[in-house]
Order: sequence, then C-alpha cells, then structure tokens
Amino acid sequence: MKFYHLLIPFLSVSTLALYAQKHTETISRKLTFTNESSNYVLFVENINGAVEISPYSGNEILLEANLEIIGEDATALAQGKKELEVISRAKKDSILIFISCPAISYYRYDSRRNYNFDSRKIDYDFKVDMHLKVPENVLSDVSTINNGDIVINNYKGAIKAANVNGNVLLTDVGEVVKATTVNGDIEVITSNNPSANANFNTINGDIKVHYPNNLGAKIGFKSFNGKFYTDFKVVERLPVKVIKTKSHENENIYKLEGYTTIKIGEGGPEIRFETFNGDVYVSSK
Repeated sequence: MKFYHLLIPFLSVSTLALYAQKHTETISRKLTFTNESSNYVLFVENINGAVEISPYSGNEILLEANLEIIGEDATALAQGKKELEVISRAKKDSILIFISCPAISYYRYDSRRNYNFDSRKIDYDFKVDMHLKVPENVLSDVSTINNGDIVINNYKGAIKAANVNGNVLLTDVGEVVKATTVNGDIEVITSNNPSANANFNTINGDIKVHYPNNLGAKIGFKSFNGKFYTDFKVVERLPVKVIKTKSHENENIYKLEGYTTIKIGEGGPEIRFETFNGDVYVSSK
C-alpha cells in the first residue's frame, strides 16, 4: 500500500506536465514620442516578468518583449494567444507600455494610476520579459510584480524602479529617484553624486548603494529589524524632524518623523532608506 500511495501523486504531476502546452513569441517595436520636450518619460508597467533597460544613442524607444503563454490544454492556450497583448501608447511627452488581458484592469492618467490583476479570470499562465533600449534624456519609470528582476545597466537618465517579488539591480547609473521592492534586494552602483532627493525601500531584503568617494548628502535610515552600515565619514548626526500634521482652531498637532539622519560630506540632497527585515549598506565605490 505504501508503494501505491507514493506513485499516485507522481502520476498526476506527470499527466499535468504532459498535457500543458506552451507558446512563445517575440514582439519588437520602435516607439516615438509625439511631442518635442526636454522632459520625456517612459512608463513600463509589467506584471509577470523581468524589465531590462540599456541606453543607446537614438531618439526612439526600442522594445523587445518575449512572451510565454502556458495553457492546461489547447483551448486555454488558444485563448491566451488571442487575449494577451503588450500595449504601447505614445501621448505627448510620454510613452506607456503595459500588459493587457481580461485579468488585468489598468488605468493611468498623469500621476494617477490603477493596475489590478486577478488570475481567476483567465485559464492560462503567462510571462513577459521586456528588454528596452532607451535614450538617456528620458526618465525611466519601470515596474513589475512577479517572476523577474528590474535590471538597468550603464544608464545615465533618471530612474524610478519598483518591484514586488524580485530584485532591483541598477549598475553604473546616474540619477536614481526611487527604488522599491517588497520581497527582494536593492543593489545600486551610481556613477554620479545625487542631485535630487531619493528614496530606497524594501520589506524583506537588503539595500546596498555605492556612491562616488566625494558623496555629499543627508542620509535618513529607518528599520524594524535592520542595521545601517557605511564606510563614509559621518560629519554630523542631524536632529529628528518634527512635522506639523494638522491644525484645529488654536491647536497644532505635530509628529516625529522617525528617521535617523546623518550628514555626509558637505551635505546635499536627502536620501532615505527604509527596510523592515533587512540591512542598509551605503559605501564608496
């Protein structure tokens, strides 16, 4: 009896693997901004899959998307091939790229954004890995949720990067405005000192950021179970900020911000690091 008890789960897994079907496809596009501007923005909103960006000297956005659709049978696979789309839209000084299928509800207008995914509405799985070549005068605002990292190399334009179940890996980049994830690490190597305020956040992971040796900044750190490490000389520990939250008649209400803040070098932009279960490393290159 023990023999048959072990054999039955094995057969069920083998049967599922035998009948599952997969479709792969590569989509290539050239995307052009419709207006001339000095403040171009690229929005990449992925769901399942990686996002990789590298610079090039052209004026267009070059997109290569590798699609993988898996259905339990031929009917589910055909439905996925029919429904799953990579949508790209150009609007004034911005280009928007996102995934569309009946399981996804998506809306973006200026800074307002709503992106919901309900896998119960489809009978297939999918993954889309996006590779983009982007001019360096473009702000790249990119995100994904599952099954992939955000990887940006040698890019000197401004960056905003957000993941959920994956890493954010930025190597030899310029201005990082924001880098966040939930379950993953953030690793950044910058070629320039920051010129604007920045935020780095993760829940379950470490943050490692490398700056040039002559860094000048105000560093804010907050964590529940993490520690902060740096090899820069700390010039000064700054007082905790007190913020006015609201006023009612003659009564003012304030709160303490909760960040430990230090000054490095001559000071400068404020760079905030926040973790829950993870350490922060700020080091020289």
